[in-house]
Amino acid sequence: MMIPYFKYPIHTNFMFFNIRGDTDESFKFSSDLEKIGIEWDVEFKNGSYVELVSDPIEIDRSKYGGMISVIKIRADVAHDFHTIIKEFWIPTSTLINVEQKPNEQS
Repeated sequence: MMIPYFKYPIHTNFMFFNIRGDTDESFKFSSDLEKIGIEWDVEFKNGSYVELVSDPIEIDRSKYGGMISVIKIRADVAHDFHTIIKEFWIPTSTLINVEQKPNEQS
């Protein structure tokens, strides 16, 4: 018997969003800074909430046309009802700040 489930995301101030992908489409990344663009060991879904672990840094990767800016994040990478938290590097261009600011009243 299959039991239906719904996984509630852990909301943070940032979300991973790749404009070239659909919601829930998976993307692959590396947990090792030296292996970015060479080896992928983490896969997670577009539209996932993430927590920032480091400041952005610039690295040179000829595969991506030279210098790219990446940031280390922490996110739930499980595709089912489990929770698997991993840290890995993503391009800073795929981060969206989703922090809701209170309305300013004059």
